[in-house]
Amino acid sequence: MSYGPVLHGADGNLVFVRVRVDARLLEEVLEALASASFPINPEIRHGHPDTWVEFPAYEKHTAEIRRLIRAAGIRNVEIELANMLIAAL
Repeated sequence: MSYGPVLHGADGNLVFVRVRVDARLLEEVLEALASASFPINPEIRHGHPDTWVEFPAYEKHTAEIRRLIRAAGIRNVEIELANMLIAAL
């Protein structure tokens, strides 16, 4: 995946992760993310009817994020990845 200028570390490019979920499922998403093998410091943006959970992560960890959410049985989510440098503007 090409993002233009990037921040790069041992685990790949640093990306901006946005998880869109129905507000009623927010707690379940946060619980699933809490069991990640890396620290997640989410920012929560409330909307109606959806809520967004946003945080930086390395590309290597994006598969784990998807797996944790699926394993929690949460199906109605959308996960977007963006260039961390552009998303932060």
